[in-house]
Amino acid sequence: MGIIKKALGACTIGLALLPYYASAGSGSAIVPHWDSWEKGTYIFVSNITSHTIEVNFTIYGKDGEEIIPDLYENIFDNQLAPKSSGFIRILTGTDYNRGFGVIEWKNINDEDDSVALVAQAIRVTRSDSQRRGDASIAINSGQPF
Repeated sequence: MGIIKKALGACTIGLALLPYYASAGSGSAIVPHWDSWEKGTYIFVSNITSHTIEVNFTIYGKDGEEIIPDLYENIFDNQLAPKSSGFIRILTGTDYNRGFGVIEWKNINDEDDSVALVAQAIRVTRSDSQRRGDASIAINSGQPF
């Protein structure tokens, strides 16, 4: 009977750790809000690993339509170099729009990072030669994902 209890205990621990290990090598976070009013929204990401990672942004508008960011900075072919930062800008021109998004990353090779990115969004509310206003949008409470 003691062997069965030990085996069940080991299985329980293994199952409890499965979600952690199953998600290693990739991750995602929700961008809770973006807004194209005035100067748009910038979503900044930093690769905190020692490996190049693949980064994908899926941005949804107010009606659920997919929005293509109008500018990518330092993110080439959906890849972000080790210890580097980049951003996307969402600016829909004269069509006011807003919504949410998802940032997803994954290791490219055999690396198995448990987290890889930190991210923050800034909505520029006004920008001219006299003044500037920004609204900060927390992504994953500022924690790596």
